[in-house]
Amino acid sequence: MKNILIGLLASLLIATASFAGQIGIGVSGSFAAVSAEGTETDKTVTTDTSVRTANASENAIVPSAFAEYSFDNGFTIGYDYVIGSANVNSRKITRTDDSSEANQDGDRSAQAEIDNVSTIYAELPIHAGLYLKGGFVQMDVTTQEAFSGTLSGTYGNATVDGMLFGMGYRNSFGNNGFYKVEGTMTDMDGVKFASSTTDKGTNISADLDVMRATFAIGYNF
Repeated sequence: MKNILIGLLASLLIATASFAGQIGIGVSGSFAAVSAEGTETDKTVTTDTSVRTANASENAIVPSAFAEYSFDNGFTIGYDYVIGSANVNSRKITRTDDSSEANQDGDRSAQAEIDNVSTIYAELPIHAGLYLKGGFVQMDVTTQEAFSGTLSGTYGNATVDGMLFGMGYRNSFGNNGFYKVEGTMTDMDGVKFASSTTDKGTNISADLDVMRATFAIGYNF
């Protein structure tokens, strides 16, 4: 889906070259607050039907690069790619199980990382440099969960989609420079993981949200 949308965006940029407007490129820095809520359930153990839930959060400074096209009326379409990655939790969560179920004793640790965060966005001007922003976001979630018991197992990775909403302010400086200050909220789709063990093991489902306060600087051509 991401590749399709990037292709459509590139086609739009090429198609709009004949219209009045300008192409801009730039970099940004964000203070990002990542939060997640997860649920763990056993895959096949019938004697333990409990549902374990946990919340996690992490703050990070996130750099990104972007390219966009702005029409003369201020309407802008663009693509943003985050450079680097961020943990979902500020620390690795660990617990020790002492279960009556065979092969269930052991240490379980959990952590996850998000990277390859890309956004296709549109900015709608409303008044005096203020604009509303919306977009489609895609990111990779890499799990770092492990179980050290007899049935040791790990979880796979996933690509997650989401929608971005926010508001910002844009202004220009010099001959071709511009800057933006914005706040956004990204609501990601739910993601599910299953342990790699074929017997017993657990399923995990999680919801991710990302809030970003961003300052961007760019150059128009």
